Amino acid sequence: MDREVVRRLEDRTKRFAIDAIRLQRVLGQQCELRDAASQFSRAANSVAANHRAMSRARSLKEFAAKLHIVHEEADECAHWAGVILETNRDVRAVAALKALAIESQQLRNLFGQARATTRHKLSSS
Repeated sequence: MDREVVRRLEDRTKRFAIDAIRLQRVLGQQCELRDAASQFSRAANSVAANHRAMSRARSLKEFAAKLHIVHEEADECAHWAGVILETNRDVRAVAALKALAIESQQLRNLFGQARATTRHKLSSS
């Protein structure tokens, strides 16, 4: 994969994690959403951290293992974003939450496709 593409994706996942932390600050004011917002934030930060580790993998197997984690965490983000969207009462958070829900789904789909490609490479080697 092109180094510039990897760098842009690393920046994108880092921005996703930072935006999740900022949203958690707002949502944390709703006591019933504290746990969900915290879970979302932790999963988003795991996407960023594990993507960073994935891009520094020493072997295809190590890359595939980290990619699996990144995909699972992105899927978890999509889940929590949906739960929060349906239960949120703070209109100030709606736009940011919708944007993060879309980003969660896009990252899940992107890493899911990458996972399928990597599995194919592993099985053919």
